[in-house]
Amino acid sequence: MALKIVTFSLFFLSLSAGAWCASNTTITLKCNRSTKLLSPNWPSYYDNGSAGRYIIQAPAFTQITAKCSIDMFDPSPNQACASERFYVFTGGSFDYSTAEVLCGIQEFTRISTDNQLRMAYVSVRYSGKFSCDLIAKPISLITILT
Repeated sequence: MALKIVTFSLFFLSLSAGAWCASNTTITLKCNRSTKLLSPNWPSYYDNGSAGRYIIQAPAFTQITAKCSIDMFDPSPNQACASERFYVFTGGSFDYSTAEVLCGIQEFTRISTDNQLRMAYVSVRYSGKFSCDLIAKPISLITILT
């Protein structure tokens, strides 16, 4: 029996399949303590064709702030994120239809809507790297009541 390798011609299917098959890495934060999330092979670039998913958890009644820097090669016009993608899920699930998709070279800050933040990266053809400073801080009483 010969093994047949099938590749999808639609970029989205191959990109999404890589993200769905990636293993989860869980990071548990303590309140008011900073933790770094670094891409594989940091400070070098991660391997092309790789993917990873990160579940960041914090104590109850906290929010997670992620200050990130990404450097993901994207030769497509207008940085259409055609090869390398970094996903941010500010809620508690890996719902790719609601994820924010980022690529190229940029810095950004995102705050979770609760005590979980999820991130993922998918590489199809090229490579990249990312670094995030993560911190969990108590949600203020005003935020809880509104």
